[in-house]
Parts: sequence; structure tokens; C-alpha cells
Amino acid sequence: MPRNGDKIYHEQKLEVVVYDQDVNQRTVENVHIQGEALTRERVSVFKHKPCAILVNGNLKGYCRTVLDQESLHYFLQNLSKVKDDLNRSYIWRTLWDNLKIKVLTGEQFLQCVLDHFLTETEEYTMPVIIQTI
Repeated sequence: MPRNGDKIYHEQKLEVVVYDQDVNQRTVENVHIQGEALTRERVSVFKHKPCAILVNGNLKGYCRTVLDQESLHYFLQNLSKVKDDLNRSYIWRTLWDNLKIKVLTGEQFLQCVLDHFLTETEEYTMPVIIQTI
């Protein structure tokens, strides 16, 4: 069971965006999410294991995204290299949410801001980042 959020779960189809070592993204469409507290969906269309996974990439649905440790580390290191403005903004918000639920430490989040804020180009994302610190 999740520690936070409402306890209402809806079945839906989302997009999952995966990233490779060069921060190239690939979208897997119509990933079925069950109407349960926790869904562990396997995406088995890849020849190679992705470096990071972003559930609900491109924001086609609604869900709380808790990053796995590999994806968390990857996004902390490569956030400013994510070319897609929408997904980069969503990753910022996801990192902030993961800080609130203690998946990410305050030190890790602040280091991410120091490493990536000055190169942020999305004008709607900047105020969100500033409000979080």
C-alpha cells in the first residue's frame, strides 16, 4: 500500500518512456495499469535493459510515480540532458514528490537543483523548482 495519496485506484493505460545511456528516449504506448495500490507491469519489448524508466511519460494519465533506484540515480545525473520539455518538467515534479515520500533525500534533491537548474530552459518549470527549495 502506498504511504501517501488517496486510496482510490483506477485502471488506465499510460505511456512509459525509457531512456538509454545517451539520454535518448523511447515511448511505449498503451501500458495497462491495474486499478490496484501497486502495479508492477513488465515492459518486455526491449533488446537491452533501459537505463531509466519514466512511468506516465508524456502525461497521458494520472498516477503517483515512485522511481526505482536506478532511474532515480540516472535522472539525478542526467536531468538537464533530457531533451523533451514535458518529460523533463515531469521528472522535476516526480523528484520533488519522491523527496516528500522519502525515496530521495534532501541533499540529493538540492544537489540536483545545483547541477541542473541553471541549464533549465522551460519557463514554466523554473518557478516550480524555485518554490520547492
